[in-house]
Amino acid sequence: MCDHRTCRSCRAQTLPRLGGHRAEFALEHHKAARLQARHPRQIVWFGESTQSFWVASRSGLYEARSWDDLLAHLWAHAQAGHPRL
Repeated sequence: MCDHRTCRSCRAQTLPRLGGHRAEFALEHHKAARLQARHPRQIVWFGESTQSFWVASRSGLYEARSWDDLLAHLWAHAQAGHPRL
């Protein structure tokens, strides 16, 4: 299994949809949903086209290229004294 973005996109086209999402990205969608549950005042999702995690909050829209980037952004936001949006 190759993890390159282009390889994943091609592979996703041949896999079934699960609840409207491609099976190839099921793990990412699950992670975003779990994080969304912990931060109810934010909207967190995984974009299949960009293969990035996204956060929409009062402070704007943020694109995180990886899970670690997403967690770092949320941690920094919390450390800056912002409430869980």
